[in-house]
Amino acid sequence: MINFYIDDSGTNNLNDSAQPITLFSAVCINNSNLHMTEGSIQALLTSIQSDLNGVLTEMLTVKKYEDSLQETKVRTMLLNKLIGTKFEFHCAELNRGDDAYMLFDKAKRYEYIEDMLKIVNNNNIDIITVYIDKDEYKKQHKQMNAPDIQKKAERDLIDTLIKELNKYLENKNEQGCIIIDKGNAVVKKLLIPTMKTETYQNLSSEVLEKDSYDSLTIQLADTCAYTSNMKLVSDYKTRAKIRNKKEEISNKLFDIFKNNCNLINVSDKLQEVEKAS
Repeated sequence: MINFYIDDSGTNNLNDSAQPITLFSAVCINNSNLHMTEGSIQALLTSIQSDLNGVLTEMLTVKKYEDSLQETKVRTMLLNKLIGTKFEFHCAELNRGDDAYMLFDKAKRYEYIEDMLKIVNNNNIDIITVYIDKDEYKKQHKQMNAPDIQKKAERDLIDTLIKELNKYLENKNEQGCIIIDKGNAVVKKLLIPTMKTETYQNLSSEVLEKDSYDSLTIQLADTCAYTSNMKLVSDYKTRAKIRNKKEEISNKLFDIFKNNCNLINVSDKLQEVEKAS
């Protein structure tokens, strides 16, 4: 049994030039390997929380307290306000240094991302990333008006994702199901209805939506999706001769799991279909 944990990255709006790539990444985890993978992710989260606690302790030592208990109470209060009850691994926040992650310098934040991606290698996890290069896609369908091409892009992205997941299961001779981060409009509009109306031999018709803080493996999918997008955007900027400040770090992060990751360009798949017909 294969569980596909899926998250998206990049806006799906084709006219959003600030985010030239939109994608879904599926982390493919065999059910027999699930608990080990979750254990590795939880250990990393626990380590980050411990590091946050250590940083706060160091910061608070400059102030004199009546006793150690008062210092502990202040530190606990600040830590709870920073991470709340729904602390999770969120790659975009780590990259930018948002919220609790502002306490760490950039090198430490990227170290955490690297550690998360190493879990992919250490557990022999396959990643399926289906993406659209917006400029390329719009050129491929330049005869269409904007609303129609937007609808087609969303449909093609979802259809390609489903086909690639099903093909993966057929090749593995396995059954599988989709667990996806809650809140994506295209998922609600297209993926879930498609799965309910179409029948696939290997892929379950039921799609489970979960909040990322409730799923360690969706947090892993978030990291794979975000870093895949970083790499694809970096390559896009290099081709377009746009200043590319993230080239070095995007290459470094993607290199960690590139041998596990299958990058699938929707435009290439459409061209294959056109040639075949």
